[in-house]
Amino acid sequence: KGTSACMWNRCHKRLHTDAWVYSEFLPIDVGMASPEDAAQALYFTEWGLERIRLPFGGVLCQPSNWVPWKWSVRDMFGGDLFHLALAYCRTGLGDDGWDIMQGALLESAFAGAVPGGLSHIGAGTDFADNYHMIALAVVEGLFGFVTDYPNGRVRVQPAFPPAWPAASIQTPDFSLSYHRDGDTDTYRLTLARAAEAEFRLPVNAERIRRVTFGGADVPWRCEAGFGCTWVWIRAPREKEGVAVIEIAKRFQAPSAVTVSGQVGDEAQLKVAHGKITGWQDFHGILEDAHRQGSVLRGRLARKPGHHLVLGEVQAGKLSYRQLFKVHIEDAKAEVERETRTPREAPTAATWTCLDLAPHYNGDIRTIFQQQYLSPRPRTCSVRLGVDGYSAWTFPYWRDQPPTIDLANVAKLDGGSGRIMTPQRAPFARFGEGTNIAFTSLWDNWPRSVTIPVRHGAEAVWLLVCGSTFPMQTRIANAEFRFRYADGVEEKLELVPPLNFWSLCPWGGTDYNYDLDAFCLPAQPPPTVQLGGNCRAMVLSWRLRPGATLEAVTLETLSQDVVIGLMGVSLMNPAIEGE
Repeated sequence: KGTSACMWNRCHKRLHTDAWVYSEFLPIDVGMASPEDAAQALYFTEWGLERIRLPFGGVLCQPSNWVPWKWSVRDMFGGDLFHLALAYCRTGLGDDGWDIMQGALLESAFAGAVPGGLSHIGAGTDFADNYHMIALAVVEGLFGFVTDYPNGRVRVQPAFPPAWPAASIQTPDFSLSYHRDGDTDTYRLTLARAAEAEFRLPVNAERIRRVTFGGADVPWRCEAGFGCTWVWIRAPREKEGVAVIEIAKRFQAPSAVTVSGQVGDEAQLKVAHGKITGWQDFHGILEDAHRQGSVLRGRLARKPGHHLVLGEVQAGKLSYRQLFKVHIEDAKAEVERETRTPREAPTAATWTCLDLAPHYNGDIRTIFQQQYLSPRPRTCSVRLGVDGYSAWTFPYWRDQPPTIDLANVAKLDGGSGRIMTPQRAPFARFGEGTNIAFTSLWDNWPRSVTIPVRHGAEAVWLLVCGSTFPMQTRIANAEFRFRYADGVEEKLELVPPLNFWSLCPWGGTDYNYDLDAFCLPAQPPPTVQLGGNCRAMVLSWRLRPGATLEAVTLETLSQDVVIGLMGVSLMNPAIEGE
């Protein structure tokens, strides 16, 4: 709130002139994000985070996709939910904002430890620290009332769900009521302190017949908004007044349109009312795009994922902006990825298990017995503890780093001198001393390690073990680089939780499909349990046919993590006659 207000004041001082012109009207949120940026950021919370539809109304949203879940890593505190609702409302997406707001209110009222306490669902009144965000979400978000008294102004940008025919609020500072009657929208504002009032009011109509304030016609201008047309008016310095907008041919407010398809499909993005006059394809997902009346057509590009396309729509004499939420899947690429990184080795294969002993620099059992002191800021911090394991709360909870052992290694050996994993990929047996080539951004270990190979193979298999941290979820913690003799290099990123999991539970909490399914891969990554609290990844990479693999490099990319290489094995087809 403070940041937005300060930025508004600075912008106003820079733009203000003695003669008021309508180009000086600025959006309610003068901040870092444009409306387009804000819409895309909010869309991420819809597809990238978990939404929970409540049986008694409204919806909740997980605040992160970090795993493993424990305490504040991913708790749905009311303050966070109301902040999300406020962001929706200020972006002009009132329906979505109200959905979140209603869910947070009703959950507290009917499912909280202190019903109606407006606190976190699992806590008591000591967590009722979100009243300020409730007030902001309702006053500045839903009713859109923002004060700028240093400049003698207030601004009103309501974000009521379009289906609401009426709404009202009364506080010690102001009251605002809204009423829809046929083709007339009426807003009555009363202030405790006189101020100029700027109104940005949404309409869904083909034409505006008249705009008045205090019964007299006033100048106004229009601006296309998400699913509506914004009408800007300015009222003189008063304590109260009534703004009235008379429209013609009102239509139902258009919701976002959801479209899905495969790469290469012909997509049709259609608006319910009006004609498309232009569009913004932020990520270039529509090839050969062209408009035909109310439809935007194009072929879905090879850009799998979730995207927004913004249509510019003319409805009568007014315009609005239509959001298209497009999900592109690439089934062919998924098959190629699975072929490139098989989860199991074939039964009939020959193996060369490289001896990594000369490259080992540590013992996996001591990964959390170090002092990770640098690089660190020379300030107070609640970042990861110096043991590389503990969150700032763990000492208070008496959560100690776990004991790690390699008790299963002998069982996996089976007398062959190799470790045989459940994926049928063998690795050279390591001893009780050094057994891993650690890499890290901590100064304790080198940032990368390179294993010379100088051999051809059908695939290379990797035994990887180490630690990560919830805050490093969904980003590349490390990468493997496969360098061929001809200089070509290929990369395999280690991205938790998709293909890399920490070697042990964190504070007693592990990756859990009952709690974390929305942010975990469909199947757990291939692993082998080397012992107590010692889970290793069994990864693979199919190599270029006929090419010589010169070397394999593992490099750590993220803070807080220690990732090491325990085994490298080359796989070839079985020799005929064996």
